[in-house]
Amino acid sequence: MTNGLKWLLKRAGKTQPRSMIVFSLLLSATVLISFIIAFPQQTSAFFKIITAHSIHQPPSQEPAGIPMPDPKSLDGRKALDEVSKLLALGQRCSGTDGAERASKYIANRLKEIGLEPIIDEFKDITPEGEKTFRNILGELQGTRDSTIILLSHYDTKSGISTDFTGANDSGSSTGLLLELARVLKQPKHGGATILFAFLDGEECLKEYSPSDGLHGSRRLAHTLVQNARAQKVTAAILIDMIGDTNLNVGIPRNSSRHLTSILFEAAKEENTRLNFSLSENYVLDDHVPFLQAGMAAIDIIDFDYGSEPGKNDYWHTPKDTIDKIGSDSLQTVGRVVIRMLNKLCDVSPESISDK
Repeated sequence: MTNGLKWLLKRAGKTQPRSMIVFSLLLSATVLISFIIAFPQQTSAFFKIITAHSIHQPPSQEPAGIPMPDPKSLDGRKALDEVSKLLALGQRCSGTDGAERASKYIANRLKEIGLEPIIDEFKDITPEGEKTFRNILGELQGTRDSTIILLSHYDTKSGISTDFTGANDSGSSTGLLLELARVLKQPKHGGATILFAFLDGEECLKEYSPSDGLHGSRRLAHTLVQNARAQKVTAAILIDMIGDTNLNVGIPRNSSRHLTSILFEAAKEENTRLNFSLSENYVLDDHVPFLQAGMAAIDIIDFDYGSEPGKNDYWHTPKDTIDKIGSDSLQTVGRVVIRMLNKLCDVSPESISDK
């Protein structure tokens, strides 16, 4: 486990009683005052030395890190291979053996990439009673005291068919996030810390409600707030359903305006601006709990997944298969995300806020 991810696991430490701390401070102050009264000349000389040292001491600098990798280093074919291997595991419906198998697989892939994953296992109430969920987290420690979260859910919708494995929803984003982890992993990463979060329980069983759907994202957002980490989050970037060969990403209206502008700039630099637009719709997705907790968040989603433009007739059907997924689409979105990270890794969370 990295030092950065230890905030996830609460650990109660022993502390001194407040009265003892106050007593110690008063005692130290008394000793210092007595020394100054008894030895005024020596005290004056001592402070002159300290002052001179402070004046001539060079200012401390934040350690320089290697900049983000070239976007071209992200390979859409490798991302598609990650998708294919995930789908080979079978269904990943939350609370099932298939979901647990997928969580262990993702954690193992992060280990192979060189990150130290945490499987955050928790229980939550659903319309079918209490279920077990597992978020998989891996952290790439940066040099700044800020964090950018890259998000994908990995669970599949239940009740579609016995062999439904969700190639686009959620295989495409999970495969791409693993490829992003491979590309971004560096010996010395500069800028903000990158948190890779593979979320469980995005899909609802019946209808989205506080006890149905978005279980993993609500868990992570709540944990960040509870551990005073939310204010250090520069951006939560969600990718979802981004593998369609006919890529047409529509950013929902309930995404942070500042992040949306940055995405459009990044897409323009990648010469793929025509693949990205601002949707007229508001989408309930895993970015919402982060928005509700006061963090800047964006949903990079192509909700136009079907046999004809606007139909979306492949979504949540047995037709959501690997033959509909294109390596070029995965590569386009992945390279745009890297360009976004280049723009965000050295800025403060306050500068991204839409408030």
